[in-house]
Formats: sequence, C-alpha cells, structure tokens
Amino acid sequence: MSDSSSDDEALPNWDALSGDLGCAALAALKEHFASKDTGDGEGHTPPLTVPPVAWAAGPVEVTSNLDYKHQTYWEQRFAVEDEYEWLASFKQAEPHLSAVLPDKTARLLVVGCGNSSFSEELFDAGWVNVTSIDFSAVVIDRMRAKNVEARPCMKWEVMDMRSLEGFGDGSFDCVVDKAAMDALMCDEGSPWDPSEGTKRDAHLMCLACARVLVPGGRLVMISFAQPHFRRRYLEGFAAPAEVAAADGVVEAYGWRVTAAKGFGEPGCLETFLYACTVCDAVDPKGVGAAAEGSSEGSCAPSGGSD
Repeated sequence: MSDSSSDDEALPNWDALSGDLGCAALAALKEHFASKDTGDGEGHTPPLTVPPVAWAAGPVEVTSNLDYKHQTYWEQRFAVEDEYEWLASFKQAEPHLSAVLPDKTARLLVVGCGNSSFSEELFDAGWVNVTSIDFSAVVIDRMRAKNVEARPCMKWEVMDMRSLEGFGDGSFDCVVDKAAMDALMCDEGSPWDPSEGTKRDAHLMCLACARVLVPGGRLVMISFAQPHFRRRYLEGFAAPAEVAAADGVVEAYGWRVTAAKGFGEPGCLETFLYACTVCDAVDPKGVGAAAEGSSEGSCAPSGGSD
C-alpha cells in the first residue's frame, strides 16, 4: 500500500463531483475510497457498488445557480415536480405572442419545455403542430404520458437544444424559447464580460435554432434578460467576429432581430420578448450569407399574423 500522503492526493475532488453525481452514488464512491484500508489484506480494494438511484421524495434543493446547468439536477427535480412555470404564463404572454407567431398551421418547436404547461396551452390555443424538447428524459416521459390521451398529436423528444441533432434543416416554421437560453446563463459570471463557456453554449443554440428554421421562420424568445444583455447574443456577439453582422442581418445565424418588447411588471421583474426572423439559408457550419440587396421585407415570417 502507498503512504497516506499519496492516498490523499489520489482522492477525487468531492465538491466537483457533487454537481454530477446523485447523493447515493457519491456516498458509495466515498465509501469505496474509505474501504481501501480494509480490503482483503493483500492490497485489493473491494469493488465499487453503486446503489440504484432513489429520487428525492420532496423538492430538490438548489445549492447554487450552477445547478440549473446540470442535467442530473433536472432529472431529480422533474421526477418529483409536476409543474413549474418560469417567467410569464401563456395567458400573460399570449397577447404579445399573437403578433410574432406564425399562423396556426405552422410547425412549432418549443425548446427546453420542462414541465411547464406552455406547450399544452399553445396546442389548446390552436397551434396543433407542436413539438417540445428537453434534455431531461424524465420530464419528456412524464409530459408524453400526461398528454397521450388529451393531446395525442403533440410530439415530445429528448434532445439538446444546442444541437437539435434529431431535426433536419428547415424542419420548423417557428422555434419558441421561454427561459431556455436563460438557463445557459447560470455560469455566465459578469454579464458585461461573460464566460467563454456561456458564449459558446449561446452561440451553439442560436446556430441550431437558425438551422432548423425555414427562410422566413422565427425564433421567438421570452426571457428575463434585458435587451442590452440578450440582444448581443442574438446579434452574433458570441459568433466569430468575421461573421458577426452586416447590413442588419446577423450573418452567423441568417436572421434579423426585432426590437425587444417588455411586458409584465416593469423594473426588475419585467419579462422581454425577442423575435429573430430568418432571412437567408444557414449553411451546415452556421455561417449564413446575406443575399445581395436583402431588405427588411425579405424577413417576413412564413404565414405570420402580425
């Protein structure tokens, strides 16, 4: 056996692991390392046995904002939580959405749907071609089971909104995000000088959304973020400088961003709505080319109601 100093150096960083492992798995791993001094007498450590995951019986504790970026946190939370509505409800947002959503025959994709009733209320309001995604298999299974009889035409898929790898180019007329990009900002640091990881995640999400939209399609975003912070992400702030923007078209994503509209309680609790309308096709690398002489008219939403 090695001496105690080398043993200490071999121990994992428990704080770092705590964000990715469930309590039971973490406890089993600690016990495994502690047991190496009580092995079979020949220096062999007993095998690691991790018990089955047992979800919490009540609300899952949030230890820091970073939890909101861990898939493990959401799987545990969605296993015990029936519904939670982030930011505005559909009823609050509907008067503002009516001006930016396409007509009710359009194909809508709701990203980061969680267990919100927002997708269901979109469907009930007449947008019957709704697909909702989340990276949590737990919540997608629960939402699919919840709606299989009442709303059998709704589609629910497990997917990462930073790639949308399950969808082909131009698969949707509108992508709806309610607080999904907000979750990517939890490790942003200073909003004036955000972390490279946050910038990368936001850029990948914008690329994916632009790719699955048809020309004239829209990304409609409801967010807690104020315009001077959120618009720069939507306008190519996190994209390579050479494809940031030109003539009002964000070339990295091939869309134009309309002015943000605030609603709800003014001040710190205000909610903002953003609309990004695709003008040009976005190539597989996410670098769109603005057509010569493109005008604001070329960005009209497909089947829009505004």
